[in-house]
Amino acid sequence: LHFQLPCFSMQLLDNSDRAIVRMSFEDFQVAYEQSCTYSATVQASLKSLILEDLMMPEDSKYRRLVASNDHQKTNRNIDKL
Repeated sequence: LHFQLPCFSMQLLDNSDRAIVRMSFEDFQVAYEQSCTYSATVQASLKSLILEDLMMPEDSKYRRLVASNDHQKTNRNIDKL
């Protein structure tokens, strides 16, 4: 069994429905294999995780709170969502 999610992004909204934080995952994969009745293997991988403070300007060095991968390609893909 194999599960793959190319890009997943969610936003935290304040009380006025304004986006304040965005969390994005890229290339999340899970593989499950059961070789016998009492043994199973689960493998999970994640290419990148990005947590952004949307209250900060886009060019601010403090906008990214967490970034596991800092490729420009990742930025362009997430901004299209």
